[in-house]
Amino acid sequence: MLALFERYPRLPDKLPHVPLGDFPTPIERLDRLGAVIRAPRLYVKRDDLSGRPYGGNKVRALEFLLGEAQHARAGHVFALGFPASCQALAQAIYAPRAGLRSTAFLFPQINSQQARQHLALYQGLGADVRPIPALFPFLARHFLTHGKLPLLLEASTPEGAVGYVSAGFELKRQIDQGQLPEPDLIYLALATNGTLAGLQLGLRAAGLKSRVIGVSNGGRVLGRPVATPARLAVLARQTVTRLRAADPGFPGLVFAESDFTIRAGYECGATTLLTPAGAEALRQARDLAGLTLDEMFTANAFAALLADGAAGQFQGQTVLWWNTYNSHDFSAQLAAADYRRLPRAFHRHFETEPAAV
Repeated sequence: MLALFERYPRLPDKLPHVPLGDFPTPIERLDRLGAVIRAPRLYVKRDDLSGRPYGGNKVRALEFLLGEAQHARAGHVFALGFPASCQALAQAIYAPRAGLRSTAFLFPQINSQQARQHLALYQGLGADVRPIPALFPFLARHFLTHGKLPLLLEASTPEGAVGYVSAGFELKRQIDQGQLPEPDLIYLALATNGTLAGLQLGLRAAGLKSRVIGVSNGGRVLGRPVATPARLAVLARQTVTRLRAADPGFPGLVFAESDFTIRAGYECGATTLLTPAGAEALRQARDLAGLTLDEMFTANAFAALLADGAAGQFQGQTVLWWNTYNSHDFSAQLAAADYRRLPRAFHRHFETEPAAV
């Protein structure tokens, strides 16, 4: 049972939910890496193992998003994203488990190895993936055929954030079991808002005082940053309202902008997703801790943790890295993929090499 449902047993009857994940995700101590970066009490939360066949932070969100879609009798859901991002891919993998069809619409993005791998995986899995200009014709045809629109699933909504509220209670349980001390600092990659808003809410509701540092990838929509303290506070308050509507016993917590810490300066470059600092972080995580990081989010975010360690900020501190990118092997599906079966707009990711870091 999810840690949130264990603490508030009335919630399962009020929050539609599809069990997808393998929870709790493991906690590991990273002594070798910690010795190198001067973090003597360094741990990792392995959300890269959150589900099979695909892990990462979106599994927690999709348990509730797909539950809501089932409850709404949606039938067909869709996602917006980029070739190298994860929700649309995770949704394509898990939606059939909920009896739903899923279509991914992807915006243009600079070439990267990660984009190439994700696109090949879409094709190898037989997923429905299309370039963003195909969205409005698709919606029009769907409405004319079915009399309703497919449902857009977004992780940065109260329903999507609830999965990470549960993660906060899950961490509290692992602390109580002696798997790690209460962290002083928790680092995670920040793209939109759902993971950080939900986790900060869950930690506070569980009685933990850990400070969460969201390392931003600098994402923008219409020129405006996607992740800001103001947006995070709004989403946390909305999620409290959603949970209290389902169970009035859930605490009426209040959130302000000051409750959220965003670290900038580790964003993707203009011609490559992976910055030089991110490339070094990826190497150290792999070689010294056996962790899989990704080019778009976690490697650049992990670089912030490495920099803070090098600056001597972790003496006497318990530090937790929340690893949010899938680490399960998809080599068989990738080997079977043929990029030429993808829509033509995606072929350039295979026919042009990514820029060097």
